[in-house]
Amino acid sequence: MRIYGLILLMSEDDFETFIPPSNIIGRVLIAHFLAIQIVIGPILDREWQGRRRSTPIRTNLNWIYDICDLLPLQDRYLVEWPRKIAETVDEELAGIVSGVDRVSVLRRSEGLNAGVI
Repeated sequence: MRIYGLILLMSEDDFETFIPPSNIIGRVLIAHFLAIQIVIGPILDREWQGRRRSTPIRTNLNWIYDICDLLPLQDRYLVEWPRKIAETVDEELAGIVSGVDRVSVLRRSEGLNAGVI
């Protein structure tokens, strides 16, 4: 659980030191970890109800995009799912409604994840 908290508090420089660009497998795993963290956000919101919690979703989104963009082209298929999660959340935050029915990731309309962006 400690590593979970440490990753959330890392600066961009610390993140680069923690997982250098040459560590492709580590970066792929962290991209999936960050996407899962975003997906479970509504669950955590209920779990922490009444207590202060601040999950930096915007930082997670930026790190997912950075990881995806910095991977060699032949390896980008490994991070398609985290990128789709990030894109879906970005669209949700921007209020973009696509023609495809989607489940809200953040579930903000239900009062969850308010103020954690």
